[in-house]
Amino acid sequence: VLRGEQVDILTSSKELAERDAIDAQGLLHLFAIQVTNNCDMHCDASEQERTRRYAESQVIYGDSGSFQKDLLLTRYFDRDIRKKSGTRLLLDEVDSMLIDNADRTLYISHDLDDFVHLRTLFLTIWHCVNSKDCAVNSKKNREKIEKLVLQKMREKILKTPKTLKKFIRNRLALWIQSAYSARELEVGKSYTFVNKPQYEGRPLIVDLATGVEQANSQWSNGLHQFLQLKHRGKLSKESLRAIYISNLIFFKEYGKNICGMSGTIGLEAEMALLNTTYEVDFFNLPRFKRELE
Repeated sequence: VLRGEQVDILTSSKELAERDAIDAQGLLHLFAIQVTNNCDMHCDASEQERTRRYAESQVIYGDSGSFQKDLLLTRYFDRDIRKKSGTRLLLDEVDSMLIDNADRTLYISHDLDDFVHLRTLFLTIWHCVNSKDCAVNSKKNREKIEKLVLQKMREKILKTPKTLKKFIRNRLALWIQSAYSARELEVGKSYTFVNKPQYEGRPLIVDLATGVEQANSQWSNGLHQFLQLKHRGKLSKESLRAIYISNLIFFKEYGKNICGMSGTIGLEAEMALLNTTYEVDFFNLPRFKRELE
């Protein structure tokens, strides 16, 4: 920072980012360096707050989803939150970020007003997959439900706008499979509910590798909506995902200016992969104290 760098520090969860930013303030304020995070409750509720923090701070803590979301909103939705990423990226747990989760992708979804008409359709599908006749998730039962729904549309028992009919026919099989999947997923394992006002009633995806809730993520193909029906929550609209960025592409935004640490990278194959993909090299950091013999 004293050389003029803008430093982004990326951790595995929002809670860690918020905690670490607070812990760092005591040291960095000695050098008149402003440090903050981009992912606490106030940031989640206000784009203006995130914009202010990016403009006023030289060190930003956050999780990958928070950085990526603001980047996409600025580039593709004309929101002047943050025009470019920091000049230096510091990573906690390099192996997790750059290898295990390199293909993880953040999507910015579009809510279309016409999609409100899908709610009755989702209710019909959910009723069918929970009926005695179609309780088993089989190809025969999925095809049976699909035929029933299409018949109700032809007979105008299920009323849908003409603009959505082709879309519904193309997606119907996926939605039916998602309804069965929602019935089988277990709360507390694949998803959870958090006792926070901004997430009230929302099923949150749980990262099975780390156990961290993915507040910026949502399952597609109606799975999130069927989970809401499963728990008798408010049914949100299905959305389209057209704008997205993977972790790998996001990390490459920083060029060769990536630094980080890990206690578990050691295999030559893993190091060769990181060197080829991100153009980084390695060194072994000695222990602060010698091991007792």
